[in-house]
Amino acid sequence: MIPLTDIWKKACEYIIEEISSPVSYRTWIQGANPYKVKSGNIYFSVATTVNKNMIESRYSELIINSILEVTGEKYGIVVTIGEEQDDEETEEKEEKKDDSSIHKTSTKYTFDNFVVGSSNQFAHAAALAVAESPGYGYNPLFIYGGSGLGKTHLMHAIENYIHENSPKLKTTFITAETFTIEMIEAVQKKTTDSFREKYRKTDVLFVDDIHFIAGKVATEEEFHNTFNTLFDSDKQIVLTSDRPPEEIANLAERLVTRFSWGVKCDIQPPEYETKVGILKQKAKDQNINISTETILYISDNININVRELEGFLTTLSAYSKVKREEEVTKETVDYVISKYISVKEEERTLTPKMIITAVGKLFRVSEEDIVSKKRVKEIVTARQAAIYLCKNLTELSFNKIGEYFGGMDHSTVMHSVKKIELLKENDPELKEKINTLTKDLKN
Repeated sequence: MIPLTDIWKKACEYIIEEISSPVSYRTWIQGANPYKVKSGNIYFSVATTVNKNMIESRYSELIINSILEVTGEKYGIVVTIGEEQDDEETEEKEEKKDDSSIHKTSTKYTFDNFVVGSSNQFAHAAALAVAESPGYGYNPLFIYGGSGLGKTHLMHAIENYIHENSPKLKTTFITAETFTIEMIEAVQKKTTDSFREKYRKTDVLFVDDIHFIAGKVATEEEFHNTFNTLFDSDKQIVLTSDRPPEEIANLAERLVTRFSWGVKCDIQPPEYETKVGILKQKAKDQNINISTETILYISDNININVRELEGFLTTLSAYSKVKREEEVTKETVDYVISKYISVKEEERTLTPKMIITAVGKLFRVSEEDIVSKKRVKEIVTARQAAIYLCKNLTELSFNKIGEYFGGMDHSTVMHSVKKIELLKENDPELKEKINTLTKDLKN
């Protein structure tokens, strides 16, 4: 096996490409030290509880995928404060990590700490109804909306409610990407029977980011059969996506139909009052001493999603403690905003669709061809240029970008970015086109 330090060093090369802020990378990732591999998990030590919570809540998936990119193996991660842990406690945590019905970081998400407003009221009510009577009425429950608005919070809230009030029910929580990876591994290892049993013997199946399976024919087929087995047995299915079923590109029509059988509900960006409520709740959860006046000031001056609000408050708390403030001040808020919000608001509105349209016009290639799987040289170059620009002009991850280009995987998107970087060095015409597009899109 490659030495653990070398694995981490190489993984960090992928991680730093995915984190737009160097400050965030230095604060949360650079200080994490891997110190052992055991039972399929890589153990990391960090200095404080704040570091531990931040990695677990925001960066765990990115770290797991980056290590997968380096090693070709899917490791879990365990974050500890320092390296020393009681052996019995460690074994207990590992057993829980291997049990698909128990999630190390999900218990903090409940209905009690979900702030309800007009932007999410229906989704909250539907989720609570499912939690109280899983398998009846709202099946499947399909929650959709932009990144970081609370979809995953509601799924964990449902699961935690079921664990507390219907402990005999077995729940399984997974991302669509992990479902895909496990299916591929099961086929390779000839363990498809146990794979299918894992997902078809559960009472409640939660699948996050279901749009990830779109266009992946074998995965769609497997999930279609799993869905039918559970639905016919009155088992509850809960799905999330960034868009409604009918708008998921390349999703098989039969899955579009099935995903629409139950209840579809969207979550919109929070209106002002709800955002204030969310800030108050998250400040309370993190034991941050901050006045209502300062919270209103934050609401007036930043425009980020709910998940980013949590990260912002964590960073704010850390800076405030360094300054030894008894209460977070507006001056500290201003400082953190200047460091944390690194992308201009007008640049945030740039979308892959806008980039694809601009590339198509300049390269004289249709938008349909750019997002297709055609391998004609001119089309491939235009496609790679569009992917390169998406990576450099938006905050989207490699996985998210891949979804806009026919469901490309993480490594293919990364290859396209690196390919354009190399071509630019030897092709002045291509370099000029990229520079022209970058300037036009920014303006």
